[in-house]
Amino acid sequence: MTKMLIVTKVTQQKKLFMVDSNYRFQLNSKRGKFTCPECGANYRYSRFEDNKTGELLPEEYGRCDRENSCGYFLSPYHEDEEGKKYVDQTRLHEYQSSIKYSDDSTLKSNLTMNNAFSTVPEELFDTTFSSYENNALLNFFQNKLSKDRMLKLRQQYLIGTMSNGDAVFYQIDKQGQIRGGKIIGYSEQTGRRIKVNGSNPAINWVHSIWSLKDFNLKQCFFGEHLLGEYPDKPVSVVESEKTALIASVYLPQFIWLASGGSKGLTDEKCQVLKNRHVVLWPDLSPDGSTFAQWNLIAKRFNFMVSDLLEQEAILEAHEQGLDVADYLLNYEPF
Repeated sequence: MTKMLIVTKVTQQKKLFMVDSNYRFQLNSKRGKFTCPECGANYRYSRFEDNKTGELLPEEYGRCDRENSCGYFLSPYHEDEEGKKYVDQTRLHEYQSSIKYSDDSTLKSNLTMNNAFSTVPEELFDTTFSSYENNALLNFFQNKLSKDRMLKLRQQYLIGTMSNGDAVFYQIDKQGQIRGGKIIGYSEQTGRRIKVNGSNPAINWVHSIWSLKDFNLKQCFFGEHLLGEYPDKPVSVVESEKTALIASVYLPQFIWLASGGSKGLTDEKCQVLKNRHVVLWPDLSPDGSTFAQWNLIAKRFNFMVSDLLEQEAILEAHEQGLDVADYLLNYEPF
C-alpha cells in the first residue's frame, strides 16, 4: 500500500481543505523598527508579532539587523534554560484561561461547576512542558520528521514529558478544560510502547501519579481542543494518540483526533463532532470486529468510515492490528 493510494482514497471520500502552514509568531516589518535592547541602536530592531492577535510580543523577542556588531536575536520558539518556550506557554494559558483553581493549600483536583468531571491543576500541567530532549517518543520522531514539523506537532497537541521521559497526552476538551493526562512510555528506538510483563502496555494517568484527591476522570478525544481552532476543517478519528500525531503531519487537511482505544469511541464523546465532516479510521483486527463496531457508531452520527486498510491490508497486518500510521511511516511526508 502506497502513501499516494492513502491520499487518493481519502480525497475520493471527502473534499479536503488546505492548511495554513505559516508560523503564528513572525518578525514584523510593517510597524517599522525599534531600539535594540542589547546594543541600544535606534531603528535597527525588528520585533515579533502574534499573527493571531495582531499584538507585538514582549520587547526581548526580536532581531537586531546589526548582525556583525550586535547579532542579538531571540525567537519565541527558543527554548530557555528551564526548557520552556514562549510559544508553548502562550498556548497553554489560552486553553487554561477559563479554568479556576482552588485556593486550598492542599493540592486537589478541580471539579467543574456541575461536578461532572475533574480537571488537572495548572501548576502541575505546566511542570510537564520542559525537558523535551528526554521525551522518548519525540526523540523517535526526530528521525522521521523535520525540526519545524516537530515543533508544530508539540505546539498543536501540547505533548507533555514526565521526568522519566514518558509522553503525556493531555485530553483537553473544546472549552479548553484539561480533563486528564494519559502517560505512555515508548521505546526511543522503535517508537513502540514499552511493555509490562511482556504484554501489557505501560499506561498511567497524571492524576494517579500526582495523587490528586477525588479525581473524577471523564475522558474526551485527544486533540479535541483543536476543533474550536479549526471550525471548518474535516475531522479524522483514529485509536491511538501516536497515530493521530503522525497522521497530522502526513495528512494535515484533517484535524486528527484519538479515541484512546478501540472502545474509546463512544456516543458521549462523539456529541462534540455533530455537524462536522468526520472520517473514522479504525485499526485492523484479526476478525474485523473493530471496523464493525466503529461502523455502527458512524451510522448513528452520519460519519464516514475509511475501509482503505480493510481492503488493502494483508492477513498478517490484520493479525498484528496495524493502523494507518504504520503505513505512513514508510514514506516521507509531503
